[in-house]
Parts: sequence; C-alpha cells; structure tokens
Amino acid sequence: MKMKRKSARRIPALLLTLVMLLSLMPTALAAANNVVCTYKDCPSNVTGAAAPVITNKEISRATCFIKGEMEYTCATCHRSWTVPTAIDPNNHEYKFQDNGDGTHSGECPHHPGARIDKQAHQIVNGRCTVCLAVDYSKVTISLPENPVVYVPLGSTDFGLTLGDVAMSIGSADITGDYNLTYSWYHQGTLVYTGDSYVLPASVTEKEGDLSYVCFVMAVPKSGLTTQPISASCTVTVHVRDIITAHATVGLDDTYLALGDMDRWSTQSVEEQIYKAAYDAGRGTPQYVVFGTKPVSKVGALEVESGSRYYFDRSTYDLSNVRFRPSKDATGPYAINFTVYNDANESFYGVLTITVQQYAGNLDVLYTTSKDMPVTLDGNDFADFWNKSYPRGALIRVTFTELPSTYEGSLYTGYASNARPGTRIKSRDTFYMDPGNSQYGIDDLTFVPGVRQGEYVAVPFEAFGTNDRDRQTYLDGVMYVFVSSGEAEDITWRVSPGAAYNFNEEDLFHVYQKATGKTGSSFYIQLLDVPAAGALYAGYSNGRGVKLTEASIASRPFYYSGSRGELISSLTYVSNGTISDAVRYVAYDLQGKILYVANLRFTAQDLSVSYTCTTGSVSFKGSDFEALAGASGKLTNVSFTPPDASLGTLYYGRSATAVGTAITSDSVWYSVSATSTTVNALRMDNVSFVPKAGYSGTVSIPFAAYDAAGSKVSGTVKIAVTAAPVTPTTPTTPTTPTTPNIPINPSISFKDVANTDANKWYYSELMQLASAGVIGGYEDGTFRPNGSVTYGEALKMIMMAAGYPAQTPTGKHWASGFLARAQADGIMAAGTVDLDRIISRYAIADIAYRALKLPASTRTASPFSDMAMTVTSAGAVLALYDAGIIQGTTIATGEVKFYGVNSITRAQLCMIIYRMNAYRSART
Repeated sequence: MKMKRKSARRIPALLLTLVMLLSLMPTALAAANNVVCTYKDCPSNVTGAAAPVITNKEISRATCFIKGEMEYTCATCHRSWTVPTAIDPNNHEYKFQDNGDGTHSGECPHHPGARIDKQAHQIVNGRCTVCLAVDYSKVTISLPENPVVYVPLGSTDFGLTLGDVAMSIGSADITGDYNLTYSWYHQGTLVYTGDSYVLPASVTEKEGDLSYVCFVMAVPKSGLTTQPISASCTVTVHVRDIITAHATVGLDDTYLALGDMDRWSTQSVEEQIYKAAYDAGRGTPQYVVFGTKPVSKVGALEVESGSRYYFDRSTYDLSNVRFRPSKDATGPYAINFTVYNDANESFYGVLTITVQQYAGNLDVLYTTSKDMPVTLDGNDFADFWNKSYPRGALIRVTFTELPSTYEGSLYTGYASNARPGTRIKSRDTFYMDPGNSQYGIDDLTFVPGVRQGEYVAVPFEAFGTNDRDRQTYLDGVMYVFVSSGEAEDITWRVSPGAAYNFNEEDLFHVYQKATGKTGSSFYIQLLDVPAAGALYAGYSNGRGVKLTEASIASRPFYYSGSRGELISSLTYVSNGTISDAVRYVAYDLQGKILYVANLRFTAQDLSVSYTCTTGSVSFKGSDFEALAGASGKLTNVSFTPPDASLGTLYYGRSATAVGTAITSDSVWYSVSATSTTVNALRMDNVSFVPKAGYSGTVSIPFAAYDAAGSKVSGTVKIAVTAAPVTPTTPTTPTTPTTPNIPINPSISFKDVANTDANKWYYSELMQLASAGVIGGYEDGTFRPNGSVTYGEALKMIMMAAGYPAQTPTGKHWASGFLARAQADGIMAAGTVDLDRIISRYAIADIAYRALKLPASTRTASPFSDMAMTVTSAGAVLALYDAGIIQGTTIATGEVKFYGVNSITRAQLCMIIYRMNAYRSART
C-alpha cells in the first residue's frame, strides 16, 4: 500500500513539472525571437512584416582567453552576420604534450595553474585525437605484391619504383611520419639505394628477364620508439621491344579519357598507341586488349581485361576509356596491353599514367627552407578567393584539419622557436580584417616539423561574398613546401632588352645535387611569371608563345625525352630591368614533388668604370643608382676587396683622415646619399688607392640588392695610370749582365700549385698555357674546378686541332671561333649562346669534327651510362679509340662517361692536351 501511495503522489509531481516547462517555453521562444535582422534593407525592416526566422550556428567557441563567435542568418534576406560571445573562464586552451608512456599532459599558457596531468591517450585510428601521438605498435607496412614490369628496349631513363608503399594504422595513412629507405638488390648484390632505381644501359640495351629485390626500412621520425619496420618484394623486369604510351593526370582531376590530351602531353594515349603500332607493323591498327588490371592506390583504368577496345568505333571505343585518379595518392599506374592490326600482327605495350599534384594549380602555396618558419599572408588567400569571385571579397578562413606535429604546426603570436606563441586548433577562424578579440590571417606562422623535403597540405574553408554580393563558402587547401635546403637557386645574366634561352644543364646540375641521382628523369613546372620581363615557349626571331599566370598552371617542361615540351624551349626576354625572378617546382617522372627553387635573371655586364691618374679615386652612389635605369634602384652594395698588390679600398679616407681599410665583403654600403638609416655606411665615402707604381685595370667585384630585394652582382673597373717616375743618373756604372731567357716560358696561376693533388693535370696545364692554348683570368687564377662555356671550349678545342687564334666577328670574344667552326662544319649553323655551360657530349661532337677523326667500328658502348643509340655516341667512341677520352671508373667497376654533365676546366685541360698530342703524332 505504501508503494501505491508513493506512485499516486508522483503523478501530480510529474504533471506539475510538465506544466512548469510548458509555461517557460513561450518565454524561451520569445528570447530567441529577440534576435532581429541587422540589415536595414531587409524586407522585414522595410515593410514592417512579421519578424523573420533567425537561425544560428557557433563559428568558434569562446575560451579562457579569446571570445567566441556566433553566426546568425536571416531566412528572409539570406544574409549572415556574426556576434561575439563572452569569454568562457572554464574552457582553457590547453597545449598538450605526449609523455611517451601512453598518456599526455597539458597546460593552459594563459593560466599556468590550469593543468591536466597524465591523461590517457584517446586513440582513434591509431592516433590520439588530443595530442596527435601515434600508437606505433599497431602500424603496418604494405608493399606491392611482387610487381611485373615491362621496360622498353633501349630506354635510358626507366626507373624502378615501389609507388604503393604505405604505413598505416587501421584506415589512417601515416606514411609521412616515417623515414623510408629503399635498397635494391640484383642476384644478392646491392645495386642502388633510393626510391627510384634507374636501370643502367647495360640492362636495357638487350632483351632479357631480370629480378630485383627491394628492401624497405621504415623508421619513425618521432623517436618515441626504436622499433623500425621492414618489408621486401621482388620486382620482375622484362626488357622488350614494346610500344609505350604515357599520360599524366592531376590529383584533383575527375578523370582522363584516353582520346583526350592531358595537360602535359602533345598526343592523346589513343594517338600514341595507334601511331606506334602503325609504324611498327604492315597493317592498320584495329583494336587494343588490356591485360590484368593492377590494384593501385593512385587510381584505376575503367576497362575489362581481355575485352577489345577499338579505334574509331562507337561502341567499346578506346577514346572513351577513362582513368579516374583516387585523389588519395600520387605515383605511376602501369597496365599492359596488346594492339592488333588487320594484317594479323600483334604488338605488346605498356601504358603508364602518372598521377601528380601539380603545384601550379595549388590553392595557396608557401615555400620555406629547412627549420625556417613562414608567415602567412592574407593576400594569398584573397587571391584564391578572387580566382572564383573576382568581384567578391574574402572575409575569413577556417582551417578544418591541422597537420600532425611531425609535419608542422600553425601558431598565433609566434616570436621564436623558444616562444612559439599559441598553437591553433581545428576550426579556429582567422580574418582578413580582424576586429577586437579576433585574429587575422597575417597573425599566423607555420613552423615546419621533422617532415622536410615534402609538402604539407592543410585544408581550409573560406567564407566571403561572391560576385553578386551574396555570402558563400569555398573549400581550399594550403600547401607548405618545406625544402631540405639542398636545392640551389640559379642566376642567369641577361643583357638589358635581350633574350636568354634557358640553360637546361644548369637545372640538371641542381637536380643532381638536390636528389643525388645521376639520371635525367625530371621535369619542372613554373609557379609564376616574371614581374618585369616575359617568358616564352618556342621563342625564335622575336616571336613565340608568351606564358601567362593562367597558362603555366598545367604546363610542364622536361629535361629530356619525348613526353612534352623541353626546358630548352623556354626563353626569358628582358625589358631592361636590373633583376627578375620566377619560382619553379621540380618533379620526377612518377609525379613526386622533389623541391622548389628560384630562377633569377640579372643584368649582364653590370659594371661601374672609373679612371685613376692621381693618388686615389672616390666612388659615387649615383653611379650605382644609374645602373638600375628606370626599372628600379640599387639600395646596398658590398665589395670583394682587391688583392693588396693592386691597391686598397678605404672607407672615410680624405685629405685629413687616413680612413679604414675595407677587408671584408660582409660590410654593406648605402647607395642613396639621402639614406636616413641610423649609422648607415654611405657609398660616397668609399675610395680606392692603387699600389704605388701600378698601372693597369683593377677589377673589384661587388654584390648588391635592388629595391625589390633581389640580389645582383657586378664589377667596378678602375683604369689606373701610375704617375711618371723622374729618372736619376747613377753615380756608379753597373756592369751589364746577360739575361737568363728560359727555353720554355714559365706560366703560373695563383690557385694551381705543383702539389700531389694537382699532379694529374699540372704539367699538361703549364705546357698548354705556355703555348697560348689555355689561359687564365684577370685575377691570375685558372679556376680548375670551374665549369666550361661553349666559347671557352671552342677556343681550346680548335687551337688544339691546329687552328690559329680567331679575330672576333661580333661583340663576344669567342665569336670568331664560332664563325670559323660553323664555316668549317665543326658546328651546325644557328644561334649559339657562347656563355652557356657546355656538356661532355657537346665537347665530344666538336672535338670529333675538329680533328676529323675516323669513325669507330665498335658495336658496343664501353660506358655503362651511354647507349649506342645516343646521338653523340659516334663522336664519343671515335675519341675513345684515339685515346683522347677515357671515362670514369666507379666503385662497382663500371666505366661512365657522364655525357649530359658539364666538365671542369682541369678535366678539359687533359682532353685538350691529348688532342694536341694526337694531332702532333699524325703530322
């Protein structure tokens, strides 16, 4: 009975509670309706209509330090506005750190007393959602299952690669958290260490079958575990005389139809296959049958293995076959096929489709060097917005997913690595024009993690107005490319108003040094166009295709090969500016970004001239300002002091002051006479005092910065005339002596001593220098490790072949040698940049023709890196038979020629010496 009485009493209590809730509900609704549309032209405010429905959503939650933000949207006029919310003292901005024992701890930087200690990791897909720590015990490594690769016969740039290597925990890909090393073995012997093994010519020059084993070692970058993971797979290689076809697809592309040209190639896949089969057979190609479809994380070709796909047919048409990238990974996708023609012939082939992230189409891109923070710029995000809405305006940006700490971190209030500020959280919002308690995009700094030499992708959501002044959203990705610091910038000198054809060998040397690879399997993509001059493709006789911001986004330029346009087809045309620059990104043929670097163009022969007939000469800042012309001005200059035997540079020297000798190139002098910089050293106070009795030209190199911050270089040339010396009559006559005239004139260079290190070329150099075949530089150096230009090589090769010195026929000192070489058929007619670095292959071609050597009868190449099909092979072999070139023997015993490389002055000295000896022996 008591239980019943309690139940009876509960019913009225429940009813009373329900009544109270219902009585409060209208008040809550009224409170919600107190929010009205803030726009004066909203119909509800103009016509007196009923209050509109206002919806809201939380943009950012208030913390103990920063106000939050609520966004309201009017259902009548569809516009939105934001209202700040009060600071929440209980919502601390904890900064968490992995303790390495399955827990993490956090502390609020604004309230040091607020701490969370030893909180267990909250692992989702192998990673803690709070501190981003990884549970490495659950990591697995996956490799392709013993792939079979078909390699075209005679290929010189085919690289074996395991494009599908991945480290994962559950469905999460954490490959970026590991350092991967690849070791390639053939018949138990290590042949290469690296992710892409370029097969040597000795393998690809004949048909055959080989097996390679690749061992992959993965070591976590975090150092929280010492347990590396390893795996291996066998790659079977079939070298065949086969048909090849190539295509490239962007990571963000929807698909590529085989009948359409991609943005990188000059022919569609269908056209490539048809032409190759037509040239190889006696009949007309009819259809293609694809082999087994590979399973690849980069994408898939939508075909049925064994089915026929026809050329020019409405059903099962090859041109309609599509490849769809997965949008999750970059790399190569290879599938075998067979082409059949109407003459009952069949031809085997391989289609390779490379999926790549082309940097020219990235939403927002930043580049920085190793361990160097980079500050974000709101204008970069505004440019992204204006590409879609040129008449709109960006309001704010929200980063929807943040990188791992191994990739890098975003901070506000960054001062230094010791005081990084506050690490932002996912969904934090940043404004173009921040108000009170708001952060701007310009307040953000990205600090690289241990993952360097790759790009870090950070997705974001942008909010603003479109071209119709309606508020809308756009999704984008910010990419930060963190260079390993090994990719050097290239500086080319260009005469004002002149055209400069890209020197692909310079880019090749940067590629070799940055990657450590000896092959030539790379291409570049320009990230921007020059600010002052212009870039052209196929430039000739003042005409070509001018490259624009819109056209460079999907236009690659290859170092070599037949896949598309070559780097050598690019030309920079100066408009007279003192300096200019463009950025470029380099890729391997698998679509992997290798590095980002700069191409710089500076005025050629940038020089200031003075004459000195008295005790000294004063420099003038206005003389250096005049170098820049109308395009800009030099701001600061530093000098490389001349040799003491020529004279001394001084600062502050005058008739009453001795001044201070300038002994370092690290001191900078302001060009402007009106510089207001405190303690600035001014150019007008610099002077030069020649050595007593010296006559001649003194060259003083200088470096300078222009107003745009670009670095340039030049030379101050001072013509010194020594004061005449009044002769005196000797009081005691001297006895004349017979001068000691050497039979062999002695030549010396300041930077070439007769030491064991130089003995391999020292004697030969001295003999050639004495004969006038080889010379040095104005400063008395030979520079044995310097590169050789076309002009220098022409002079040395032709004189070694018996030609006399040639009088210049143009402005260039070597123009006479070029004219004679072209007239005698040593070089083909046409324009030649005589200041361009020459390759070993080009040297072989010139030397072979200059000496009129007999053709070689060899049927096999003595060099492992030179196939017999190389254009210059005949010249190389003839010089090899004559004993003029020998090659380089590496540790494996292989002999290499390195034909695409440049050559040092010391190395060319030996070739010239042997040419001279060969010619002398014949005569």
